[in-house]
Amino acid sequence: MLADVNLLHTNSVQYNGEPHSITAIASKIVQTCKEQFDEHTEQFDALERNLEQQALAIAKTTEQLSNDDDWQQIMTTEPTSHFAFHPIDEGMKY
Repeated sequence: MLADVNLLHTNSVQYNGEPHSITAIASKIVQTCKEQFDEHTEQFDALERNLEQQALAIAKTTEQLSNDDDWQQIMTTEPTSHFAFHPIDEGMKY
């Protein structure tokens, strides 16, 4: 996570120079992020674990769907739309 924030500072040094005011602001942002990360490490770790679990669940669901012959059959033989069409009544007030 901090790699992206550090890149902010690195890019500012590269493109603006070390003494530039934007680089000074980037340094403050990096320092603030590091302090917040240190202060809230447990919450960040829990969020990352949650995201990993969600990604695994999505991958598992996708794999199940791609291996499900019935699902593939339904997707190729069912009509493309299950929604009823209702023309708009121009005189109707919404």
